[in-house]
Amino acid sequence: MQADAQKWDAKYQRRSDAVMDADEFLVQWTHLMRGGRALDVACGLGQNAIYLAQRGYWVDAVDISFQALKQLRAYAQRRNLAVGCVAADLDYWPIPVMTYDLVAVFYFFAPQRMGELAAALRPGGLLFYATYNARHKSEK
Repeated sequence: MQADAQKWDAKYQRRSDAVMDADEFLVQWTHLMRGGRALDVACGLGQNAIYLAQRGYWVDAVDISFQALKQLRAYAQRRNLAVGCVAADLDYWPIPVMTYDLVAVFYFFAPQRMGELAAALRPGGLLFYATYNARHKSEK
């Protein structure tokens, strides 16, 4: 975990307070969102967590990078948004069962955790999962 955390901390250190727009895939389905409790997995700087909090969700934002979470926490506090930050290695973090109305996973590939992510949803909950594909590799 420590090596991964250091790698991501270094990346986010260079991008201080750079909260970007929410992922387009999430935004296009806003009409389905009813508020409640949300989980943003591998949240990075928290653009999706911020977006969800602005739409009435209490968001648990989880990432391995302390630096990213520090920036997200400060950004959310300045805007009085309901975002809780959790530093964790998502390969091992115990995902709460039947806790969330929405789970968002963007660019964190963990097919072995898909069942747990689905089980984290309350009945009628929404799961948004988008990850890398072969096109992303060819664009590097």
